Amino acid sequence: MSVYQRLQKMSPYLWFRYSNTIELVNMNAMLKDFLKKHSNVRSMPNRLEYFSFINNQIISNLPITYLEFGVYNGESIKTWARLNKNDSSIFYGFDTFTGLPEDWTFKVKKGEFSLEGNIPNLDDSRIHLIKGLFQETLRPFLQTFKRDKQLIIHLDADLYSSTMFVLSVLDNILKSGDILMFDEFSNPTHEFKAFIDWCSAFNREPKAILKVNEGWIVHQIAFQI
Repeated sequence: MSVYQRLQKMSPYLWFRYSNTIELVNMNAMLKDFLKKHSNVRSMPNRLEYFSFINNQIISNLPITYLEFGVYNGESIKTWARLNKNDSSIFYGFDTFTGLPEDWTFKVKKGEFSLEGNIPNLDDSRIHLIKGLFQETLRPFLQTFKRDKQLIIHLDADLYSSTMFVLSVLDNILKSGDILMFDEFSNPTHEFKAFIDWCSAFNREPKAILKVNEGWIVHQIAFQI
């Protein structure tokens, strides 16, 4: 009997329940390996310059449809509306505005980032905020949505479940040139894992084009379809 066969036989007795720690260790190793393979991706010093480079250099300030998942107080969507001044651009932000629907980390719990249900006033007629869980609002939104511009998708929901849901539902409307931005890619069991699982399940291989990092830790990263 091989070592592998012995481990298979013993595993029900050694690992009889799911371990967050083992999952975190495994996914962290995958994340480090992924980032090592993409170490030559251009890096920006902060999120503002990262957004600016994508808008000015990659999409050349052309009209866009911007979809943001995880709005909180509106800082990111407001920044994008300020950077992309094209009158034909339109910006949609999805959020419950009551905080995270589940725990994210040991320290960041359900309800964090809450605005008590209040929608921020962003003072730009091109911005439209959609309140509710993504699982309740995204499909109805897509029933009437007609894409006629390049999509810029900002994934800032933090959670694996939320990010994976959005990627899965949006997959069939993605086209070549669309851009996906992840805001908390450094958490191996959430946005990174959702990205890896989506790529595997939907046979996607988007190209990493830009990142913001501190040392080996990549906070934000953008991919192009």
